[in-house]
Amino acid sequence: MSSSPKRIIDIEFLGWQFYNTTDSGYLIYQAPDSLEAAMVDPTTREILFLMDRGTGEKLYQHPNVKKFAKMASFLRRGKLQQQFQELLKMRKL
Repeated sequence: MSSSPKRIIDIEFLGWQFYNTTDSGYLIYQAPDSLEAAMVDPTTREILFLMDRGTGEKLYQHPNVKKFAKMASFLRRGKLQQQFQELLKMRKL
């Protein structure tokens, strides 16, 4: 039996602040004391990874993190294909 995924909107993450966005579109939040950081899916608000910022130690991993990795890979591939098609169009002009 797997546990429910943690979400950035859960009470235990009250006060966490948005910090940055990754190239693949995930959101990075940091704890009020800046000692921990979380990578968050922008759609579901589920936390994919929670880590100690000082040591880099992974404190939590989403139960279905592989699903998110596949989705990110698919989206990046689609983005690269779109950029390539735009370059081809520019060369034709």
